[in-house]
Order: sequence, then C-alpha cells, then structure tokens
Amino acid sequence: MRGKMKLSGRLIRFVKHVEINKLNCRLIEFLSLFICLSLIFGVGPQAQLYLFSLVESRSITIYGSAYQDSIAHFPPLLEWLRGAMQWQPLITGGLVSGLSLRYSSPRKFLKAVAVSSFLILVLYDVAIGILQKLLTPNYVVENVVADFLGSIGASIIILVVVIGFEFVVRHADGLDILKRMQGAVLVVASGIVVSCLSFYVFKIFYMPLPVEMDVLLAHPISGAFVFDATHVDSDKKSTAFQIFPPEIGNGSVEWNSPMKPLDVIWKAAGVNFIYDAKLELYSDCLTQPHAAVSHPQNQTIDYKNIHNLSISFGQGMNMLAIGTAESSGKILLKTGNATLFWLDQDQENGHLKITQFIDNKSDLIYKNPGGAITFYIYSPLMAVSDSEAKYASQDLYIRTDTKEHSFKIGAPHPAPDSKGFECKLLPIKRLFNDGYIEAPSGTSILGILVQITEKPKANVIYDSNSSSLKVIGRSGWLNVNNLDKDALASGSPGQVGGIQFQGNIANLELNGSPAVVQPSATYMAIGHLTGSFDTTGHLRFLGNVKALWADGNRLNPTRWETWPWELRIFVLGLFTTAGSLILRLAFACLSKNENFNHFQS
Repeated sequence: MRGKMKLSGRLIRFVKHVEINKLNCRLIEFLSLFICLSLIFGVGPQAQLYLFSLVESRSITIYGSAYQDSIAHFPPLLEWLRGAMQWQPLITGGLVSGLSLRYSSPRKFLKAVAVSSFLILVLYDVAIGILQKLLTPNYVVENVVADFLGSIGASIIILVVVIGFEFVVRHADGLDILKRMQGAVLVVASGIVVSCLSFYVFKIFYMPLPVEMDVLLAHPISGAFVFDATHVDSDKKSTAFQIFPPEIGNGSVEWNSPMKPLDVIWKAAGVNFIYDAKLELYSDCLTQPHAAVSHPQNQTIDYKNIHNLSISFGQGMNMLAIGTAESSGKILLKTGNATLFWLDQDQENGHLKITQFIDNKSDLIYKNPGGAITFYIYSPLMAVSDSEAKYASQDLYIRTDTKEHSFKIGAPHPAPDSKGFECKLLPIKRLFNDGYIEAPSGTSILGILVQITEKPKANVIYDSNSSSLKVIGRSGWLNVNNLDKDALASGSPGQVGGIQFQGNIANLELNGSPAVVQPSATYMAIGHLTGSFDTTGHLRFLGNVKALWADGNRLNPTRWETWPWELRIFVLGLFTTAGSLILRLAFACLSKNENFNHFQS
C-alpha cells in the first residue's frame, strides 16, 4: 500500500513538472493547430473546382457545371481524410501554424493566419503554374481569388476553433496540461469535422446515386457489354453473361474473319471414337453448299479412321459456316471482356439471329449430338492492290492424325466471259497435285466442305461429347442464325459490368418506376447487372447501376437533385444559420480583441 502511495506521489510530481513546462504546452498547441489547418487546406482544391465551375459553366445544373455528363468518383471517407496528409496541405498547415502561434491578440492572430495562408498558397500555385506550363492570366487570376477567399475562410474557422480551445481550458477540471490536451483534442476534432462535412456536402451535390435498372430489349437491338470479372471472381456461383445460348437447336453458325485467317480444329474425345472425313472443293459458293449425294471418283478426298483434323488458310479473309438445317448443335464462345452484338428477327418465320463482333483472340467450341459435324470454310482468291481488286494466290493447310498437307493455291486466270458468282463442285483430286492446287479460271472464292461422320462400333455410344470442333479467330463477326426463342431462353443468366444499347427498347424501369424511353437514343450503363433472355426471345438486363446515360446525358440523379424544394430550402437555411453563428462569434471576439488567456500563454 505504501509502495502504491509512493508511486502515486511520484506521478503527481512528474505531471506537475510537465504542467509548468511551457514548451510542452506550445508543442501541444502547435501540433493540434497544424493538423487542423492541414485538414482544412486539404479541402481547398476541390472547393475551388466547384466554386469556379459554378461561376464559369453554362450548365443548368450544379453537377453539370463541374462534371458535365461524366460521372464523378468520390473516394471512401478515410481516403479523403488521408488526402489532407499530402505534402502540400501539410507544408501549408505547418508554416501557417508556426507563423501564427506567436500572437495572442485575436486580431493579430487572424491577420497572421490569413496573410500567411494567402502568401503560401499563391507561391505554391505560381510554382505549379511555372513547372507545368499553366501560367496564364486566367490561371493567375482564378488562383489568386481562390487563395484569397480560402485564406479568409480558413482564418475565420481557426479563430472560432481557438475560441473553443479557450472555452474548454477555462471550464475543464484537472491539471492545466490535461485541460490543454482536451482543448487540443477539440482543435483536431474541429479540423476533422470541417473535412468530413465538406466531403458529405460535396457528395450531396456531386455524387450521382446508383439506380436499380430493369431493361427489356426487343428486336432489332444492337449494343455492347463488358464482363463483370470482379463480381464473377468474388462469387463462384455466378458466370459471365454469354450472348449466345449453349443450345442452338437447328441454328447454324457463321464466322466472317476479314483480317486474319481462322484455325479450324476438329478432335475426337478419345481413341474409342472413330470417324471418317470427306472433303469437297467448291468455287464461288458464298453460303454453305449442300453435300452432293453421289460423286465421281475424283471429286472427294476421304480420310478414314481419324481422330484429328484441322484446316486453315494461310492469310487474308476467311469465312466459316458450321451446321446444317438437320443438325442440332451446342456452342461455347471464349472471348475477351468486351462484346459488341446485334439481335434481329426474321419477320417471315420468327427465327432470331445473333451477331457478335470479335476484336481479339477468341475460341469457339461446337459440338453436335451423335458427334457428326459438317462445316464449310472458304477464302477469296483476290487481293486489293492500288485500289484495284486482282486475283491472288492462297495457302491451304490440312492436317490429320499422321499426315500434314500444305498446298499452294495458284492465282486463277480471269475468265473470258464472267457470269458472276456460280457455285460449283470442283474435281478436287484432279486439282490437288504435288502440293499445288490449280484454281479454275475466273474463280473468285475457293471453299472446302468437310463432313465428319462417326463409324459405328460395338459397345460405343456416340453423343455430343464424342467430338468437338474448335475455331480460333482474332477478328470479324460471328453469326448464329435460325434460332428459336426456346433456344435463347435455355441459356443461363450471367454477370455484366457495363452495357450499351440502342434500338427497340420494350421496357425500361428505374428504381421500380417506368422511365420514358427515347427511341433513337443510345443508352449506356455501368454497374453490377445480370443478363438473360426471356421466353419471348427478349434480352433483359437487371441490376444496380452506378452510372447511366442516354445519348451522353446523365440519367441517375445526385442526392440534391432528388430532394424536394422544401428540403433543399431547409438544408440551405441550416447552412446559412450555422455560417452566420460562426461569423457572429468571430466578429464578437474581434471587436473585444481580448488576448487569449490560455492559448499561447
């Protein structure tokens, strides 16, 4: 017990020793004022942007004056507060604190804070203007005016904060140094309050609110979407949205690649699945030809008992068609994060067509029940030189399990009497000669029809997993034709991070209320959305949108824009009242001009 009493006595004597140490008191006051001023000056650049935007902009909205129709992004509150800890507000706060602490008179203190703040801010802005070559008359005038107003405002706020410091020290109980610490806490808290209040006021005026969007797109419609990779990765149960359904029924697939050749690779699932392949050569067929029922001996090339087959042209434009009206396929497209699409409907039979544009390396996987696959790949034998189309040569590569064939397709001779495109079956064996293919005169397009059929085998069941066709491309557009509405509805919903669309908008709801649709407008939305097809074949996107435009005009409002005028007037009244109280308190202190009894004493 005596030991504890001795320890308490020593602690009291130590605290009393610290209490009378004016250096420590000055240090407490300096640090608190330094932090408070740094937080206040950290608000300055954003306040300057908004103030002069309101004065100079021709926009009819407060938000539009600063950001037009772009979307403002505010950091989290803690990041906003950490922004005051950058070197510019820290240096300004430190210098102003050091220069103003020597004055006990309220008037001299206010003058010291205002003048030092103004000079330091002007010197900083001039230095930045010189270094970044921004020094124009308009730049100088704007920054001088902003620095003047900012220094006046900061000095008044700090004067009121010091008045609060005096009040706390005067009325608090305990040792003097502990009372000063309580006052210092008030000073720092005041800086935090000013910064936080500015943050929330700016958000009220300049941060668009997210909206719940539900849009239904009919036919025809075009647009684009980007995959929401972040959202997909955070939720393993969700997947990226695919515009193509996995089950295309009797639909056919076409890939037009105008810039780079396609690689077409067929592969059996295993050694138990054995196939035969038949190749037919065609000229000037712009669409997939029907396989001939019977052939002369020299009009087909047959590969027996194969497990692998790949075909590709060497360069230039390629086109590929997969499937027939009698087939029923499954597809999977692996492409980049961005997708451009077009959705249309045949008015005669009601079938749908989906087009997706390809701008980077993409893989298309096609499977067919029973394993049999038919595809047609073709390439023009022409090239443009000096704005003139001329016949050109081409390369063709065919690979099977054990063989690899490389053919040079010679440039065809012009036909003496051109009759336009006439789809014809060519004698493939006669034209294939020692790695060289002789194209008939006048041939503009040369294509190969490939039919891969399964060979029945005991105890082996062929299905859609028995073989697959993989197409690798890097450009062009992909069409899936003759889709029915049930095929579209069979796809799974997927995540989208942003969409753009224009065309036939069947319905648009924002926050559960119908919105006026602008028929000719292009809409753009960014957020977390789920894409899907309904049973009518309409494309639907539903989810939370943090940014929404129609023809570049922002549709999601700020909080200020959602408030009724009664609430706006009430809030403005609160700020006016608070501002007038601060000014009255500051002017009362300045009129008396009584020295601070505790601050700096």
